Amino acid sequence: MRPNSVILRIVATLTIVLLCALAVERNSASSLVPSVQARPAVGPQIEGTWLLTVTTPPEAGRAPFKVLVSFARGAVFTASVESDQRTPPQYGAWKMVGPNEYASTALSFGPNPSNLFTIKIKTLYTLVSEDELEGVGEAAICDASGNNCQRFPGCSTIRGTRLTVEAPSCPPT
Repeated sequence: MRPNSVILRIVATLTIVLLCALAVERNSASSLVPSVQARPAVGPQIEGTWLLTVTTPPEAGRAPFKVLVSFARGAVFTASVESDQRTPPQYGAWKMVGPNEYASTALSFGPNPSNLFTIKIKTLYTLVSEDELEGVGEAAICDASGNNCQRFPGCSTIRGTRLTVEAPSCPPT
């Protein structure tokens, strides 16, 4: 057999194998050849730290206050002490509940160690832009395990802005 005819047979065989693989790709969900799939468009994400202004319902008799909250991977939610010092830091969980909508539930211990109780805060947030959110929330006083809750009347409204990284104006060293 001539060397040229051996090469032609190898090329023909490889061509047939490749064409068969492409045919399998078209007709099979579990294909031999990986396909490229379009990814859904990603909208604004809530992960990060936000400065919130919370306006309580009139029946609470409380002026609006500020709080820092962070949404981290793994559904970790943390909130600072409120600016008026009325509620200690909160720890909880968050999840996406709809397009640009997120919910969180957080607990903090009441300030009286001789009568241990928790404050439970449930909130629904809507991202109105990449760096702005709005929401509503409710609070309840619960036993030390976060159960047997008595909800406070009314709902609070929330407005927030995302904290962004800013370089210091200090000269480099």
